[in-house]
Amino acid sequence: MHNKNLSVFMQTIGYDFKDISLLEVALTHSSYANEQKKGNCCDNERMEFLGDAVLELSSSDYIYKNHAEMAGRKDDKTSCQHCM
Repeated sequence: MHNKNLSVFMQTIGYDFKDISLLEVALTHSSYANEQKKGNCCDNERMEFLGDAVLELSSSDYIYKNHAEMAGRKDDKTSCQHCM
């Protein structure tokens, strides 16, 4: 993505990123990076993995702190459906 497009994007959302290169990586899908011959270093898969881990940690923390009645029910996949 061209820096002008990123500038328009930041203006549209009303937020200026300190490191625009991180924004470019975050918005680059691996299929696009492969088509453009950018290799493994320039797509968003690592950020996506990290984001998934953060979401899992924060949701697990919330459930642990707010739903003590679920203790010991980790094998029951339906035990958490009422939390979502």
